[in-house]
Amino acid sequence: MSLFKHLHFLLLLILSTLLVTGCGSDQDYVFTNNASGSETTTIRLEQTLLRAVPSAVTHQRFSGYNSAERLIYGPETREKDNPIILQRVPVAVSQLQIEYLVGQTVVGTITLPVSLQPGVTFTIQDPEFEAVLDSLQSLSVSPTATLAGIDETRQFTAIGTFAGEAELEITEQVSWSSSQPSIAEIDPVTGLALAKSAGIATITATANGLSAEATMEVITETITGLTIDPPAALSAPGTTRSFTATIQLSGGSSRDATEMVNWSSDNTSVEIGEFSGLAAIALEAATPSSAIITASLGEQFQKTATLNLGSYLYLSGDGGVLGFRINPDNGALTDRTLFAVSPSAMDVVVDPSGRFAYSAGLKTRAYEINPGTGALTLIEEESFISQKLAVHPSGRFLYAIQSVTGTVAAFSIHQETGALELLESITLTDAIILADVAIHPTGKSLFVSESTNTGVLHVLSVDENGLLEVVVSDNQPAEEIAELTMDPLGRFMYVNRITPEPGIYIALLDSPTGDYEGLTSPFVLGENPIPSVGKNAFDPFGRFAYLTKSTSIAVHKIETLQGGIGNEIATYDVTGPTMIVDSSGRFIYWGSINSAPTGQRGTINQETGAISNLMTFDFGINTDVQGIAVTP
Repeated sequence: MSLFKHLHFLLLLILSTLLVTGCGSDQDYVFTNNASGSETTTIRLEQTLLRAVPSAVTHQRFSGYNSAERLIYGPETREKDNPIILQRVPVAVSQLQIEYLVGQTVVGTITLPVSLQPGVTFTIQDPEFEAVLDSLQSLSVSPTATLAGIDETRQFTAIGTFAGEAELEITEQVSWSSSQPSIAEIDPVTGLALAKSAGIATITATANGLSAEATMEVITETITGLTIDPPAALSAPGTTRSFTATIQLSGGSSRDATEMVNWSSDNTSVEIGEFSGLAAIALEAATPSSAIITASLGEQFQKTATLNLGSYLYLSGDGGVLGFRINPDNGALTDRTLFAVSPSAMDVVVDPSGRFAYSAGLKTRAYEINPGTGALTLIEEESFISQKLAVHPSGRFLYAIQSVTGTVAAFSIHQETGALELLESITLTDAIILADVAIHPTGKSLFVSESTNTGVLHVLSVDENGLLEVVVSDNQPAEEIAELTMDPLGRFMYVNRITPEPGIYIALLDSPTGDYEGLTSPFVLGENPIPSVGKNAFDPFGRFAYLTKSTSIAVHKIETLQGGIGNEIATYDVTGPTMIVDSSGRFIYWGSINSAPTGQRGTINQETGAISNLMTFDFGINTDVQGIAVTP
């Protein structure tokens, strides 16, 4: 035999060996295990990753065994899908093993008996899922603390973190125990605890050499009620919303239960932490709709809140208040509505829940926001003449300034109706012309600027009842100061200087307390003038600042924890310096101050803060924009 024929024969022998041993592709492996002429069929798996299977699971691996427990099909790996179709499965397969994978890590498994017939599709509905603890890295228990009256039950949940950072619920795969069974007795398998007597017990979950603890406090008082705050809210796609829960006790006291109750959402576009109350709204929740948020405490108490999905922008000016719907896909403003309730609306703000709006002018007005359309319905009118407004972060109070009298008014906000009630009004000593008002994210400090030749920044403390007390009035001789822009993280505040040279002071603040720590030297922007009605803006995460100039805006990156104006990223030649960034941080809007019937908007790069897709939108009326607000 020639050398060429020897080589050709050897190559054929190698290829034949590969096919017999199963090396090569997955498809070759399947065919190899099916003896020539053997009968095959199809297995269809429905909702294989939808029933009690963590979203972190990316793939499934299928293996088929005959009655002698010999592998005769697979392993066949498939990406997450529903349904999954397995073809050419030998009818001799009597057991199907399903392994659930995160990357290459097996985190769950189930073995199912199957009865196959040639040519007849065998359907499996909702296969069970059992976590595999071999790759367990850490363990946690939820809730971390809970409260119960005697004879009440509480369900504890175990969460395991596996290799690959996959988090799975493994409540029935761990062993449960109580440090004080006479206080709280717990089922060792299910994690259901029964309150038996007053005291505190430590609940422990153990698995694979790891353990995690939680506490259960049993009280003699009876839990009489459960409330959620806010009971209703409006939030934009791509944002988050925090809910809190409070329990009422028979003795008349109440306790925070946010991390004790079990939270859930009926809308797949809204994910809420099971024991945190923090809801995340997906960007694809484009059409305004709603989610029912439920808080449950054992089997005895359950309360719901409504989270409406959508966002709106409001402009105040000569013609009243203009409202627009924000398209979450591109930031476009649609469905313009004019709320001409006043000859002039000097400012407009929205409360933190997104349910109510307030406008300043010859009267201070309160409105209810329609969550589906953004329409404003007038609730009431207060006779207080106001120029600028600020809403307390809790949504419980509204603050208004009266420019020429130097007066600051504090109103309470009715939590169900949004109506205002005057709490107090105070006149700042020797104040001449008040320009703007801002409140710290803690709600503990209120700031008022005075745009006189001896510009003054007034700092007022806010107590738990919303009442005010002047702390300090910081004079800046021969420096007119006007607009205030609060850092969303509470680290500092920008104070616009008008004359003699336009610039920005940085008011340093203590983030945890809201305490005022003084003004820095002004940062000079180099253009004259900064319009007195101009308003700077931040993205909602405190990463970028958008600064108004006379004929342009500049984007700066925030670089220090103490606050400051970082390196300039870009400058854009646009008019209309009254600016705001939407609550998702993706779009920026600014309105004209020159009675032009147009405004502008742009898209924000989430990595750099740069603005693109600059576009003009039509107000529909000639208006001098005084205030701008977006729903949270």
